Amino acid sequence: MNTLQRVRIALLTLALVPLGATAQRASHPVTTGIQLSLPDITGPVWIYIDHRLVEAYKPTDNCTRDWSTVASVPSGSFEVFDESGLIAGYDSIRKRYYFGNTATEQKRRCFFHTWQIAASPGSHTLDIFYPYWYHSYEFPFLISSTQVEVEGANLTPVSPDLPDSWQPDLAQVPLAVPAQVGDICHEPIKPLVARLKTAEQRYLGLSVVQALHAQPAPVRSGSHSVVKLALPPDLGGTREFDGTEIEAIATAIVHEMERSIPSYSARNIEVCSQKNPDFVSSYREAAALLQKIDDDIESFYALARQLNGQP
Repeated sequence: MNTLQRVRIALLTLALVPLGATAQRASHPVTTGIQLSLPDITGPVWIYIDHRLVEAYKPTDNCTRDWSTVASVPSGSFEVFDESGLIAGYDSIRKRYYFGNTATEQKRRCFFHTWQIAASPGSHTLDIFYPYWYHSYEFPFLISSTQVEVEGANLTPVSPDLPDSWQPDLAQVPLAVPAQVGDICHEPIKPLVARLKTAEQRYLGLSVVQALHAQPAPVRSGSHSVVKLALPPDLGGTREFDGTEIEAIATAIVHEMERSIPSYSARNIEVCSQKNPDFVSSYREAAALLQKIDDDIESFYALARQLNGQP
């Protein structure tokens, strides 16, 4: 499978930018809505209001930060240090952030990033998507969901708790694994075909694959293109996704299929058919199964490139 054999660069290197007039950098000041603060060490985040994507953010180094160590402690808590000592931390049991004695006002401001997001008075669902590899193989995000009441012409301050399973060392977008292509010609071909058929059915049963197959045409959301996926409630329900999220999901699917489909390609199976001419039809069947899944996953990457405005 060509797609399963690609080594892709970290999606963290992709630029994430605000999605229009709902975010802090809008052309008009936000006076009614939500003032959201998040620690600026979680990697890229995607911010949703009522399932609509309003901000995609990648941490920058605009602040003069000299801390370099994020120390994980049990239960998802963490602490951040620099050469002068403790800067800040998060207590996952008490669900609170705290600052160390060495945290100057500048360091405190740099520890949190703040958005001002327009929202009408009333109740809103605020969802934060955090990249979190190994949380789920097919859906590489953790979701923090908060109900926010916006009252009158004011900005309601919100600093959501991090999800219970969040850990700094897993807060990343997945990378595709390197190819592990070996000689498979010694394997019995009929059991291999049966295994691939089972893997295909499992692949087609993945919730994200079904949602991507059913996805409507991309639409514009602010300055970005997004697509709406109808996912089950445990994966966040129906909502918008941008190109970077779709690429992360596609890569997670690649990892998921690596668990059930070895790093075989239609090409090296074809080589086996030449070495074992008595089983040409079975080898061709296996190659066709692999190519079908490979082409399907490649279509998801193509969708991501389309949403990102790439060829």
